[in-house]
Amino acid sequence: MTKDWDALVDGDYESVFPLAWGKDALGRNILRQPILIRELGIFSVHILSPKRIGAFLDAIPADYQSIQIALNERNTFETNKSFQWNAKPNHQLLLTDGYTAVSKQYDEKLKANLEEQQDHLIPISNIKPERLADFYRQHSKDKKQREEKFHAVQRIMYNAMHRGIGFTTGITDLQGK
Repeated sequence: MTKDWDALVDGDYESVFPLAWGKDALGRNILRQPILIRELGIFSVHILSPKRIGAFLDAIPADYQSIQIALNERNTFETNKSFQWNAKPNHQLLLTDGYTAVSKQYDEKLKANLEEQQDHLIPISNIKPERLADFYRQHSKDKKQREEKFHAVQRIMYNAMHRGIGFTTGITDLQGK
């Protein structure tokens, strides 16, 4: 999702911390969150302790004058550096418990709405990546990056489908919208 990136690597790629970078308006090196990537962080085959995550954060090279990245929710840390960080909401629906257990937690109004709409919604698969990207483009609030994201979504989906690691599926109404 970005052509400019480095990584902090521990061992034989046992732990990896991707560092997507760019330049700010003043030409300074910054770490930034790539478009369409909600969160990054340290990915590891080991259990990540706050101390271990802090060691990765402490190892970020000093030539990055600003760090504007979103760590994943598993990355709590203790560090020697003084980071200013802001918690931002991230809405996730964890599906590890299965549909029955997850749907029991739905709001009653949502359950009623889903039941009411059930006969008017049709699951479809094999949606063309262009259609998915166009849906994203139509509903994206970020007008400035809309076209870049449109092409990125297509590239991601074609790559995933070509490699056999992804597919498209969705829900339409009776008119195919």
